[in-house]
Amino acid sequence: MGSAVPEATEAVAAAGASTEAASSALEQVQGIVAALPENLRFAGLLILVGAVLMGVATVQFGDVSLF
Repeated sequence: MGSAVPEATEAVAAAGASTEAASSALEQVQGIVAALPENLRFAGLLILVGAVLMGVATVQFGDVSLF
């Protein structure tokens, strides 16, 4: 039982770091989309979402890079 405490502490720290990284990434995406002209924001958002989906597909389905 004593060895589980450090592992749980490390897991909580890793989860916190992951949450901070996700929050930072979302803030960056908001900045990119906000910097676009009003009429291009939706198209820019779609391109960013597509790039993320292709990156996830690359990791999940066989290490075939689409870029």
